[in-house]
Amino acid sequence: MDTFFIRHGAKLDISDSTYRLLIEHETKKIAIHYPHDRYTRGTGIDSESLDVSNYEGAAAKSLKALNTLAKKGGYVCATYKFGNTCIVGRVEPGSSIELLRGKWRTQADRQAVLKSVELSNAYVLPPEKMINLLASRPQQGTICRWRAVGDQVMRLVEKLPVKAEASVLSPTLQEVMVSETLRSDLGGGLPQIESLLMPVGRTLKDVDIFARTVDGKYLLVQVTNYRNGSDNYSSKVKRLKKYTKKNIDLIVVGSGSKQPFYDQETGVTHVGLQYLFERYLATHQGARWWEVLKTMLGESDGNKRDAEPD
Repeated sequence: MDTFFIRHGAKLDISDSTYRLLIEHETKKIAIHYPHDRYTRGTGIDSESLDVSNYEGAAAKSLKALNTLAKKGGYVCATYKFGNTCIVGRVEPGSSIELLRGKWRTQADRQAVLKSVELSNAYVLPPEKMINLLASRPQQGTICRWRAVGDQVMRLVEKLPVKAEASVLSPTLQEVMVSETLRSDLGGGLPQIESLLMPVGRTLKDVDIFARTVDGKYLLVQVTNYRNGSDNYSSKVKRLKKYTKKNIDLIVVGSGSKQPFYDQETGVTHVGLQYLFERYLATHQGARWWEVLKTMLGESDGNKRDAEPD
């Protein structure tokens, strides 16, 4: 099943008591609040229509996504402004969209009508799991498919064991792992990082890690899940090549267990994610990192499953 992300932010415009209907009962819910359709606009009455064709723009897009989720089922990560809460759960295929009635925040005497779906196997994430999961959340929109998260939400919901494979890490965690491995001089002859010069990831379009090495050079690293030889991988190599200079080392880290290989023609060193991952986990520091990370990625740490918000 697909994974969906839904944001219950200030624009939901509902009272605290209405928020509690979503998150503070045994049954957790997700909901959207688009009160105006083509027939109710200007009436002061919230629309109860579930027909996507009655809405426009973001309202139509969000209701369509909610309909798809209810019909086909899926895993859900939901954030709630109330209580700074994050909940993960599952929507069963063939679920119904129910109308949930509460109150507006900005119009206290007006009834709010939300379109809601019930979550199963749902629980509130503790802060450490929430921070890790939300690092790569979609930046815009109310509800959408979340492909970049992979199966991380599914593992959290189902409490599945986490395999010691680099592929289970989110792109952000892969970049962190690579930087820690290179900083620890575990790269099997790869340049060793002395210090980072910019935050890991989300800095430059073509570069995930920008650092200074112990040899006094600059280091530019691109981390990708594409395998060496694929068109997408080759495209990343091509973009990194434009930074070629005498005092700059270039590395592309791709899918697989390939040992470090320097390409004389391009000036780029290639290495596999799994190769670096295994070298890092073989250290005391890496082993401790992985034990903590496994609980953040899905494995139970023996704590209470569902911690209710204050």
